[in-house]
Amino acid sequence: MVKLSLRRSSGQAGTSIALPTRVAERIAEARIVPKCDCYVIEVIYEKPEQFLAPNEKIAAIDLGIDNLMAVTSNQPDFIPLLINGRPLKSLNQFYNQRRAKLQSLLKGNRQSSQRMRRLTPCRNQKIDNYLHRASRYLVNLLVDQEITTLVIGKNDGWKQGVNLGKVNNQKFVTIPHARLIDMIIYKC
Repeated sequence: MVKLSLRRSSGQAGTSIALPTRVAERIAEARIVPKCDCYVIEVIYEKPEQFLAPNEKIAAIDLGIDNLMAVTSNQPDFIPLLINGRPLKSLNQFYNQRRAKLQSLLKGNRQSSQRMRRLTPCRNQKIDNYLHRASRYLVNLLVDQEITTLVIGKNDGWKQGVNLGKVNNQKFVTIPHARLIDMIIYKC
């Protein structure tokens, strides 16, 4: 059970929220994060580090654009897997084209419109749906193959300051690899 106490800055009594959790580890932090038109409660807990055994079954993921994930393993009977990333490219292309069209229709000094604000949550839901299905497929495969360790190739800041050209930058930067990694970690 997590109990969040929300206090006002002036010291007045605030609100308390009790959240049932199934986490056995010690809770380090709980936070309320605003997202679009709602709030998400994130519970962060401490988990002891696990060390690798010498004969452990390991799988590795390489993230990309056309192939969202390329998966391989150190097991000889494991068949390498490619998960298609083109549907995400297609969703982003449609979103960028529609957003540019709506932006060109804006009059005067306006930066946004009701239709533009409705477009982003719709795109995010479709992308989340695809990422959830891809991550669930991957985790089910790893469980079936009895893979105990997963290594994901990700570099911090790899999308900041990238210079692949205007079109390729837009393709690369708009695919939410960090969200995919979070979903995989959550499901593992």
